[in-house]
Amino acid sequence: MTIGGVERSAIGFEKLVSHMTDRHYTSVRFRSKVLENTGHSGTKNETYSRGLQYVFERPSLKLDAAGLNKYVGTYELADGYKVEIKNENNSLALYLGNNNKYQLYAAGEADFYSVNEFLNIHFKNNNAKVEGFQLDQYGGTQFIKKTN
Repeated sequence: MTIGGVERSAIGFEKLVSHMTDRHYTSVRFRSKVLENTGHSGTKNETYSRGLQYVFERPSLKLDAAGLNKYVGTYELADGYKVEIKNENNSLALYLGNNNKYQLYAAGEADFYSVNEFLNIHFKNNNAKVEGFQLDQYGGTQFIKKTN
C-alpha cells in the first residue's frame, strides 16, 4: 500500500497501517510506504511497480559461513573460460571476467540468484563434494565444473 505524502488522507492511511500491523494477521502480508512529495495522482506508477516487486520477491536466506564456503573456488566452462565464486561478507559473489561481478542471494541451500539480471545457479553436490553448478541465464543453460 502506498499513499502520497501530501495527500489529505495520509493520517487515515497511517492509522490503517498501524491497525493492520498491530493485529498480526497470520494470513496477510503487506508493506506500506508514504511517497514523499507526491500527491494522489502521482502514486499509481510507483505503487504498481512496487506491488509487482513485492508479489514476486524471492527469498534471501542467510546461510552460515560453512554452507557458503563449500561453494567458493574456481570453476571452468566447457570452452575453458574460468569464473570465480567468492565469499564476501557472508554472501557469495560470482565473478565473470574482470568487470562482471554478480552478488548472489540464497533461495535455498544450493540455489542462488542475482537481481542484476536473470541469473540462477544450482550447485551440484556428490557425496558432500561440490562438482559444479548449473547456470541458467537468458539464452541458455550450462553446467560449470569446479576445478578447485
